[in-house]
Amino acid sequence: MSQNKNILVTAIGALTAVEVLSILKNSSYRVTGIDCDINAANKEKCDSFFISPNAKHEKDYLDFILKLCKIESIDTIIPISTSEVKVLSSNKTLLKKEGIKYELSPRESIKRVINKNNLYLDCIELDIPVPCFHRVTNLQEYEKAYLKIKETYDVCLKPSQGEGGRGFRKVKDTSLQEILESKASVNISHEEFKKCITDKTIDFLCMEYLEGQEYSVDVLAKNGNAEIILPRTRDLIVDGFSHKCTFVKNHYIEEYCKKLVQRFNLNGIVGFQFKEDKNKNVKLLECNPRIQGGTCLSNKLGLNFIDLYLQLCNNAYSVANLESYRSRCESLIGVQVSR
Repeated sequence: MSQNKNILVTAIGALTAVEVLSILKNSSYRVTGIDCDINAANKEKCDSFFISPNAKHEKDYLDFILKLCKIESIDTIIPISTSEVKVLSSNKTLLKKEGIKYELSPRESIKRVINKNNLYLDCIELDIPVPCFHRVTNLQEYEKAYLKIKETYDVCLKPSQGEGGRGFRKVKDTSLQEILESKASVNISHEEFKKCITDKTIDFLCMEYLEGQEYSVDVLAKNGNAEIILPRTRDLIVDGFSHKCTFVKNHYIEEYCKKLVQRFNLNGIVGFQFKEDKNKNVKLLECNPRIQGGTCLSNKLGLNFIDLYLQLCNNAYSVANLESYRSRCESLIGVQVSR
């Protein structure tokens, strides 16, 4: 790749951005960083930094991006947060006219996969295993779903839309001893949650809690084709982020990823989360249509997803390049790496 490119990295305060920025700087790119938080971490890792509007305000955010890319002569954007991915996906044609490149999935696909209820319904059609679940929107629906799932499984709760583990709770009564011995807990009792939602409208999944091995999968996708699939176990998780992982081979996970990438015509770097149930059956937890927190861990072992993404943006990779990367993936099986 040419070394005189100007790259824009969004949401640089996120932990995901740390390794991305390090990779780019080590490759001699000029990096412009943005974040909606004036006190965002990692500003010192950028050549220039700007405070952006929150991407929830789509028009303001898009106007800002257009102006900034002209001022900073940006060639390529690496978006980090889901809210920014949605805005940029909707406006790819407009930014492409300005010479700005990035690769993302279609907006409608993004909206579909980040809603876990919709994603799980599609998985059922595709014969991809998911946890037993019920969407609940009020107290009455929750009580009914809780009793149904509790007959067979431990119960957990997730917002239908959310990322980074936000809103996740395991429904479990906690003893005083457990409280005293733990620094923090994701447990909430059945009665506590009922009090929280007494007269509220909610959008949660009441679902089977999976107690087995958890996996993250990093995928490079090109218009509905999964070009690279790299599964890894999540060996150490801190605040929802992988800090230690082991790269693995899992035929079921790879086939499920191929189906999902094709179904939603996914594009760019995409992430999936799977987890085993008590019988070691792998079930899908979620799809992230963006770079994940641990995507760049493979760079420590010579497999650079950011370089792959930039090649995709510039239509610069070849079949030979892909085969080389796939071979590298095979060589990583069984290797553990830490952040």
